[in-house]
Amino acid sequence: MKKLIIPIIFLLCLGLVSAESTCIYFFYGDGCPNCEFIEPTINQLEEEYSLEVHRFEIYGNEENRKLLGNYFNNFEVSGPKGVPAVFISNEYLIGSKEINDNLENLIKNDISFKCPELIQIEKLSFFEYAGVFIIRLFLYPIDFGAVLFNLIL
Repeated sequence: MKKLIIPIIFLLCLGLVSAESTCIYFFYGDGCPNCEFIEPTINQLEEEYSLEVHRFEIYGNEENRKLLGNYFNNFEVSGPKGVPAVFISNEYLIGSKEINDNLENLIKNDISFKCPELIQIEKLSFFEYAGVFIIRLFLYPIDFGAVLFNLIL
């Protein structure tokens, strides 16, 4: 009986994993010729690979434009920034040629299945820094003693 349970659990888990779909964020602009050019490719890949495509129009939507800027910053995009742009897991593609040439390979190689995420960087206030300093002082007094000793000499 135990020999049957393990393969069944494995097959159930395999079924759950394969049911996941790769998630991409597609930023575009209404009236953008390159966006219109790449849209059929996005649609075809969406159907073929059961993608979860989140579409964000940026020309008429300020929030989506800010979101795209945040993704550019978070992914440390260098070079030209604009639409069409695709973010998949921890990768990005900008421009219809780059998307057309590389998106399908990224989808085939993507094993994370998760939507691209923005890393939230929190800025600490002065009092939060002071609290961290005091806590570290009590947790690591030897480190601070060594620093003070070196400063005195």
